[in-house]
Parts: sequence; C-alpha cells; structure tokens
Amino acid sequence: VNRFIAVSDFVREQHIKSNFPLNKITVRNNGFNDLSELDINKSWLHREGLVYAGRLSVAKGAKVLEHLIKNLDCKISVVGNGPELNSLKQFCSYHQFDHVEFFGKLDNKATLDVIKKAVVSVVPSQCGDSYPTVALESLSVGTPIVCSSLGGLQEIVNASSGGELVDHNNNNDFLHCVKNMMSNREKAKKMGDNGMKYIKENNLEEAVGIPPL
Repeated sequence: VNRFIAVSDFVREQHIKSNFPLNKITVRNNGFNDLSELDINKSWLHREGLVYAGRLSVAKGAKVLEHLIKNLDCKISVVGNGPELNSLKQFCSYHQFDHVEFFGKLDNKATLDVIKKAVVSVVPSQCGDSYPTVALESLSVGTPIVCSSLGGLQEIVNASSGGELVDHNNNNDFLHCVKNMMSNREKAKKMGDNGMKYIKENNLEEAVGIPPL
C-alpha cells in the first residue's frame, strides 16, 4: 500500500494509534456535488425551526433529539429512519407534539430542500463520527449546525466557524445552544454564511482534488 486516505484529522489520529505508518497517511476530506440552488439572503425571510437529518439511533443522538422535541415549541423537521424512528413517533403522538414533522428517508436533493428551510441543523452524535456529510450539507445551504464536540465534527466547526460545539452528553447544553441560535437569527445567518463559504472553497468535489502520493 502506497497511501492510506483518511477523511479527517480525527480518522488520521485513529490510524496512527493503530500503528499505521505515519508517512503514508493523507487527509482528504469528503466532497460532494453542490445540488443546491438557493438565494441565501432571501431564504432567511422564511426559515423556521430546526432540522435533524440522519439515522435515528441512540448512537446518532436520538435521545438528544427527544429532549429537544420535549422542550422546544418551534417547528422540528426530522429526516431519516432507523431503530428509534417508531419510538420517537410514539413519543410525539403520546404527548401530542404536533410541532414535529417526520419525513422518513429522502434522497439527497429532497433532504437539502428540508435543511435549507431551517434556522439550525442539529447533529448530536454520541460517537466519534469520521466526517459527517450531513454537517457539510447543512453548511452548504447556509444552515448553521449545533453538534457534538466529537470526532470530525470538531474539525468542521472549528475550520468553518459555521456552528457551535456542545458536550455530547449534556442535553441541556444542546437545548440552550439551539434556543440561543433561534433567538439570534443574525448570529445564525452569519454562521451559515461562514459555513457556506468554507464548503464552497474546500468540500465541493471540484475543490477537494486527489492528494499526491
């Protein structure tokens, strides 16, 4: 093997800890096609609530999402499926939480259409994700992220200034951070703009490139 490709510095460090040869590891962040067509400034006239897009499991933060649903009265859009989907639906039905809309699994374009209508995207992973695409996609449409300070999420937020990092096991910190973002749309938009600029310069497929061997 001439070269090992790590999708983030976090993954690179895990490889090093596993005794991969240091001089053969190159970081190449995930890239994706820019499928969005959006006037970001105009979109902020209509944005509302928060969005969660991803696998609905405990590892991905389903319990954090449940806490947010219980303590927020804004619109909450949930995209994705997984082992906790039915439990969350039953939770909302039992408590008559009609501010939550479940979209199920959507294709990439439809998911972006939902994300770009929200004030904030929450990524409450409880595990060290390598370099979560949903965080990149959220920033690509100018939607700031509130996410766990774990794994590759730290790199994305620190590099882009496109969101806030939260202690992964503190549900109230997630709640406080989301509320703060909702009440300060100017701050949220600035973070969204920062994130969108960063993604365009670093993560669109034409910007990523292939690292030299």
